[in-house]
Amino acid sequence: MNAPRPQAVIWLASYPRSGNTFLRTLIANYFSGLERPLSLEELMLSTWGEHVEDIWQGITGKNPVQRSHTDEFYARPAYFAQLRARIPNQLRLVKTHTPYVNMDGKPAFSFVPGDRLIHVIRHPCDVAISFAHYFGIGLDEAIRRLTTRDTCHTDHPQMGHELIGSWSQHARSWIGMREIPGFGIRYVDLATRTAPVLADIVRFLGHQPVPARIDAAIGFSRFERLRAQEDAAGFIENAGRGNQSFFREGRPGQWQEVLSPAQSQRLFDADPELIDRFAFATDLAA
Repeated sequence: MNAPRPQAVIWLASYPRSGNTFLRTLIANYFSGLERPLSLEELMLSTWGEHVEDIWQGITGKNPVQRSHTDEFYARPAYFAQLRARIPNQLRLVKTHTPYVNMDGKPAFSFVPGDRLIHVIRHPCDVAISFAHYFGIGLDEAIRRLTTRDTCHTDHPQMGHELIGSWSQHARSWIGMREIPGFGIRYVDLATRTAPVLADIVRFLGHQPVPARIDAAIGFSRFERLRAQEDAAGFIENAGRGNQSFFREGRPGQWQEVLSPAQSQRLFDADPELIDRFAFATDLAA
């Protein structure tokens, strides 16, 4: 008897603190068909990711503290095979902060026919600010991590290891991906030109955008509304991080007010070609 064909998913890839949650909130609210915003709990149920602990333990036989980064990397094909089988046959969103890389010839991702990718890239200077707040570290340490290849997170022991790489390494890995259809967006465009960008995303996913649903999804996904939901009921992705809000601000261009010239230059110098390609040095709103 033939094994069932793996179900396709929509990969949502970004460096941490680059707008992935805002992206999936917009998509989930658009496709929900509801006349109200999804709760944060409903949002979590609409999107899957790399930290379903019972799958990891079933494959490796180890808890997150016992597992090494290599344990998790080599188990990724089995992990995602089980994840695909578990996701309901509805909106099949899978969030990832892992770069599209190989280790010892083994890829971090195994795609199947029908998979699609949406990749969001954010100005590294704004990423550094949000990164520092979220992980409770200084700006200089955040910049060091963003400019260090093969950076691996262990800041949240109960979530295991998370390979993110440097900002440049991560961005280039997904920009160069050619295995499945991909759609790339800058976070600044998602934040400031939300309606046309969301309409383009809906088209990329094979649907004709409905203007009224676009407008509703944008209203349901406003940062103030998400922040109010988090304040009222909490948010699982922010668990264990004290009083810091997950939905802090999301405003493009903060780096011009917060970073010193030397700090921003360190991020620019890490990959000047990519900075120029995405107009991050010249677009003051980026």
